Amino acid sequence: MRALTRYYDELDREISHIFNRMHAILQLSFPELEGLFSTRSALFLNIVQLYPHPDEVLAHSKTVVRNRLKANTRKNLSLARAETKGLALLEAARDSYPAISKEDVRCEQVRDYAKRIADLKEKKEQLIKQMVDLSKERNE
Repeated sequence: MRALTRYYDELDREISHIFNRMHAILQLSFPELEGLFSTRSALFLNIVQLYPHPDEVLAHSKTVVRNRLKANTRKNLSLARAETKGLALLEAARDSYPAISKEDVRCEQVRDYAKRIADLKEKKEQLIKQMVDLSKERNE
């Protein structure tokens, strides 16, 4: 149990570290994203992976954006909610003035950070399940 707890804490610190790196790049590429969505949500991480730069959002119609949001979210996102989020994303992209181009390597880097955070969060959930299962056998 102690080893699992240490591993959990290590993952938590790593998520925080990677999130800080991702935040720094998002401030250059698409800072409005952090104001639209809860930054710790799975939806936010999926959107960062799909659209790390506003030009990538603007290259698609609202229907394509909505469908991509719905298709790339693990949670059961309703079509109406996906449309609302898609419209908000398009509006934010129109209002955005990024400091880097969409071809900049940092856009790919921010995608990688979002994927790593999502993977680490999933691993944390697995560890929680392991700790719960292990604690069932103990009286303490």
